[in-house]
Amino acid sequence: MSVYLLYIFVALLSYVTPGPDWLIISKNTFRSKREGMLSALGVQCGLFFHMILAVIGASAIFLASKDAFYIIQLLGGIYITWLGFSSLKELYSNRDKSIEDTPPQRFNKGAFLSGMTANILNPKVAVFFISILPQFVSEKGNVISQVITLGIIDILVGVVWWVAFVSLIGKLYKLAKDDSIRNRIEFFTGSLLLLIGVVFIIKSIFSIFG
Repeated sequence: MSVYLLYIFVALLSYVTPGPDWLIISKNTFRSKREGMLSALGVQCGLFFHMILAVIGASAIFLASKDAFYIIQLLGGIYITWLGFSSLKELYSNRDKSIEDTPPQRFNKGAFLSGMTANILNPKVAVFFISILPQFVSEKGNVISQVITLGIIDILVGVVWWVAFVSLIGKLYKLAKDDSIRNRIEFFTGSLLLLIGVVFIIKSIFSIFG
Protein backbone atom coordinates (compact mmCIF):
# COMPACT_ATOMS: atom_id res chain seq x y z
CA MET A 1 0.00 0.00 0.00
CA SER A 2 2.86 2.39 0.86
CA VAL A 3 4.34 1.76 -2.60
CA TYR A 4 1.10 2.82 -4.28
CA LEU A 5 0.82 5.92 -2.10
CA LEU A 6 4.37 6.92 -3.04
CA TYR A 7 3.58 6.29 -6.70
CA ILE A 8 0.45 8.47 -6.47
CA PHE A 9 2.62 11.25 -5.04
CA VAL A 10 5.18 10.89 -7.86
CA ALA A 11 2.43 10.78 -10.50
CA LEU A 12 0.80 13.88 -9.03
CA LEU A 13 4.12 15.73 -9.15
CA SER A 14 4.40 14.94 -12.86
CA TYR A 15 0.97 16.50 -13.44
CA VAL A 16 1.58 19.53 -11.25
CA THR A 17 4.76 20.37 -13.17
CA PRO A 18 3.80 22.83 -15.96
CA GLY A 19 4.27 21.69 -19.53
CA PRO A 20 2.61 21.70 -22.98
CA ASP A 21 -0.42 19.83 -21.59
CA TRP A 22 -1.06 22.73 -19.20
CA LEU A 23 -1.07 25.24 -22.04
CA ILE A 24 -3.20 23.16 -24.39
CA ILE A 25 -5.84 22.46 -21.74
CA SER A 26 -5.77 26.08 -20.53
CA LYS A 27 -6.14 27.38 -24.09
CA ASN A 28 -9.19 25.20 -24.69
CA THR A 29 -10.67 25.98 -21.27
CA PHE A 30 -10.55 29.67 -22.17
CA ARG A 31 -13.10 28.89 -24.88
CA SER A 32 -15.32 26.74 -22.69
CA LYS A 33 -15.07 24.41 -19.73
CA ARG A 34 -16.36 21.59 -21.94
CA GLU A 35 -13.49 22.02 -24.40
CA GLY A 36 -11.03 22.06 -21.51
CA MET A 37 -12.41 18.77 -20.21
CA LEU A 38 -12.30 17.26 -23.71
CA SER A 39 -8.66 18.21 -24.20
CA ALA A 40 -7.86 16.79 -20.74
CA LEU A 41 -9.64 13.57 -21.75
CA GLY A 42 -7.51 13.51 -24.88
CA VAL A 43 -4.34 13.88 -22.80
CA GLN A 44 -5.35 10.91 -20.65
CA CYS A 45 -6.16 8.82 -23.73
CA GLY A 46 -2.67 9.60 -24.98
CA LEU A 47 -1.35 8.43 -21.63
CA PHE A 48 -3.30 5.18 -22.03
CA PHE A 49 -1.62 4.71 -25.41
CA HIS A 50 1.81 5.01 -23.79
CA MET A 51 0.77 2.55 -21.09
CA ILE A 52 -0.15 -0.04 -23.74
CA LEU A 53 3.21 0.48 -25.45
CA ALA A 54 4.97 -0.01 -22.11
CA VAL A 55 3.05 -3.24 -21.46
CA ILE A 56 4.01 -4.77 -24.80
CA GLY A 57 7.58 -3.52 -24.45
CA ALA A 58 7.45 -1.33 -27.55
CA SER A 59 8.47 1.80 -25.67
CA ALA A 60 11.69 0.23 -24.38
CA ILE A 61 12.62 -1.02 -27.85
CA PHE A 62 11.76 2.31 -29.47
CA LEU A 63 13.55 4.48 -26.93
CA ALA A 64 16.68 2.32 -27.23
CA SER A 65 17.36 4.40 -30.34
CA LYS A 66 18.29 8.00 -29.53
CA ASP A 67 17.38 9.09 -33.06
CA ALA A 68 13.89 7.63 -32.64
CA PHE A 69 13.47 9.60 -29.41
CA TYR A 70 14.46 12.88 -31.04
CA ILE A 71 12.37 12.20 -34.15
CA ILE A 72 9.29 11.83 -31.95
CA GLN A 73 10.33 14.99 -30.10
CA LEU A 74 10.66 16.76 -33.46
CA LEU A 75 7.18 15.67 -34.53
CA GLY A 76 5.82 16.77 -31.16
CA GLY A 77 7.53 20.14 -31.54
CA ILE A 78 6.06 20.61 -35.01
CA TYR A 79 2.59 19.76 -33.73
CA ILE A 80 2.82 22.09 -30.71
CA THR A 81 4.11 24.87 -32.99
CA TRP A 82 1.13 24.31 -35.26
CA LEU A 83 -1.24 24.47 -32.28
CA GLY A 84 0.27 27.77 -31.17
CA PHE A 85 0.17 29.22 -34.68
CA SER A 86 -3.43 28.08 -35.19
CA SER A 87 -4.45 29.58 -31.86
CA LEU A 88 -2.95 32.97 -32.75
CA LYS A 89 -4.43 32.83 -36.24
CA GLU A 90 -7.90 32.07 -34.87
CA LEU A 91 -7.52 34.81 -32.27
CA TYR A 92 -6.70 37.32 -35.02
CA SER A 93 -9.61 36.13 -37.19
CA ASN A 94 -12.07 36.47 -34.29
CA ARG A 95 -10.62 39.67 -32.83
CA ASP A 96 -13.88 41.57 -33.37
CA LYS A 97 -16.08 38.82 -31.92
CA SER A 98 -17.06 38.42 -28.29
CA ILE A 99 -16.51 35.06 -26.60
CA GLU A 100 -20.28 34.91 -26.09
CA ASP A 101 -20.79 35.08 -29.87
CA THR A 102 -19.15 31.68 -30.30
CA PRO A 103 -21.75 28.90 -29.99
CA PRO A 104 -20.72 26.04 -27.67
CA GLN A 105 -20.14 22.64 -29.26
CA ARG A 106 -21.35 19.44 -27.68
CA PHE A 107 -18.21 17.57 -28.73
CA ASN A 108 -15.26 19.49 -30.11
CA LYS A 109 -13.14 16.86 -31.83
CA GLY A 110 -10.30 19.33 -32.25
CA ALA A 111 -10.02 19.96 -28.50
CA PHE A 112 -9.90 16.21 -27.80
CA LEU A 113 -7.40 15.44 -30.57
CA SER A 114 -5.10 18.32 -29.63
CA GLY A 115 -4.66 16.90 -26.13
CA MET A 116 -4.29 13.29 -27.26
CA THR A 117 -1.89 13.97 -30.14
CA ALA A 118 0.37 16.25 -28.10
CA ASN A 119 0.60 13.60 -25.37
CA ILE A 120 1.28 10.73 -27.80
CA LEU A 121 4.03 12.77 -29.48
CA ASN A 122 5.66 13.61 -26.15
CA PRO A 123 8.57 11.16 -25.71
CA LYS A 124 8.97 12.23 -22.07
CA VAL A 125 5.74 10.39 -21.27
CA ALA A 126 7.26 7.20 -22.67
CA VAL A 127 10.41 7.88 -20.64
CA PHE A 128 8.26 8.11 -17.50
CA PHE A 129 6.75 4.68 -18.14
CA ILE A 130 10.15 3.17 -18.90
CA SER A 131 12.32 4.79 -16.21
CA ILE A 132 10.04 5.85 -13.34
CA LEU A 133 7.22 3.30 -13.33
CA PRO A 134 9.50 0.20 -13.12
CA GLN A 135 10.86 1.53 -9.80
CA PHE A 136 7.49 0.61 -8.29
CA VAL A 137 7.24 -2.84 -9.87
CA SER A 138 8.14 -5.92 -7.83
CA GLU A 139 9.89 -8.84 -9.52
CA LYS A 140 8.00 -11.24 -7.26
CA GLY A 141 4.61 -10.42 -8.75
CA ASN A 142 3.13 -10.39 -12.24
CA VAL A 143 5.00 -7.57 -13.96
CA ILE A 144 2.40 -6.90 -16.66
CA SER A 145 -0.49 -6.69 -14.20
CA GLN A 146 1.55 -4.35 -11.99
CA VAL A 147 2.38 -2.07 -14.93
CA ILE A 148 -1.29 -1.97 -15.94
CA THR A 149 -2.36 -1.25 -12.34
CA LEU A 150 0.17 1.56 -11.97
CA GLY A 151 -0.78 2.94 -15.37
CA ILE A 152 -4.46 3.01 -14.43
CA ILE A 153 -3.60 4.71 -11.13
CA ASP A 154 -1.62 7.32 -13.07
CA ILE A 155 -4.56 7.94 -15.41
CA LEU A 156 -7.02 8.25 -12.48
CA VAL A 157 -4.70 10.68 -10.67
CA GLY A 158 -4.57 12.70 -13.87
CA VAL A 159 -8.36 12.72 -14.21
CA VAL A 160 -8.74 14.11 -10.68
CA TRP A 161 -5.99 16.68 -11.28
CA TRP A 162 -7.32 17.89 -14.64
CA VAL A 163 -10.91 18.19 -13.38
CA ALA A 164 -9.65 20.42 -10.57
CA PHE A 165 -7.33 22.29 -12.95
CA VAL A 166 -10.02 22.97 -15.56
CA SER A 167 -12.50 24.04 -12.88
CA LEU A 168 -10.00 26.51 -11.41
CA ILE A 169 -8.94 27.91 -14.79
CA GLY A 170 -12.59 28.20 -15.81
CA LYS A 171 -13.45 30.21 -12.68
CA LEU A 172 -10.45 32.50 -13.11
CA TYR A 173 -11.31 33.05 -16.74
CA LYS A 174 -14.90 33.97 -15.91
CA LEU A 175 -13.55 36.75 -13.71
CA ALA A 176 -11.95 38.28 -16.78
CA LYS A 177 -15.20 39.50 -18.32
CA ASP A 178 -13.41 42.04 -20.49
CA ASP A 179 -12.77 40.49 -23.93
CA SER A 180 -9.49 42.41 -24.23
CA ILE A 181 -8.17 40.66 -21.11
CA ARG A 182 -9.30 37.29 -22.42
CA ASN A 183 -7.64 37.97 -25.77
CA ARG A 184 -4.38 38.83 -24.01
CA ILE A 185 -4.51 35.56 -22.07
CA GLU A 186 -5.17 33.57 -25.25
CA PHE A 187 -2.39 35.48 -27.03
CA PHE A 188 -0.01 34.59 -24.20
CA THR A 189 -0.86 30.86 -24.22
CA GLY A 190 -0.75 30.68 -28.02
CA SER A 191 2.61 32.47 -28.15
CA LEU A 192 4.02 30.25 -25.41
CA LEU A 193 2.90 27.11 -27.26
CA LEU A 194 4.53 28.45 -30.41
CA LEU A 195 7.76 29.21 -28.54
CA ILE A 196 7.88 25.80 -26.82
CA GLY A 197 7.25 24.05 -30.13
CA VAL A 198 10.07 25.95 -31.86
CA VAL A 199 12.45 25.16 -28.97
CA PHE A 200 11.57 21.45 -29.24
CA ILE A 201 12.15 21.54 -33.01
CA ILE A 202 15.55 23.25 -32.73
CA LYS A 203 16.64 21.01 -29.86
CA SER A 204 15.67 17.80 -31.65
CA ILE A 205 17.25 18.86 -34.97
CA PHE A 206 20.56 19.68 -33.26
CA SER A 207 20.39 16.35 -31.40
CA ILE A 208 19.75 14.36 -34.58
CA PHE A 209 22.26 16.09 -36.85
CA GLY A 210 24.64 17.53 -34.25
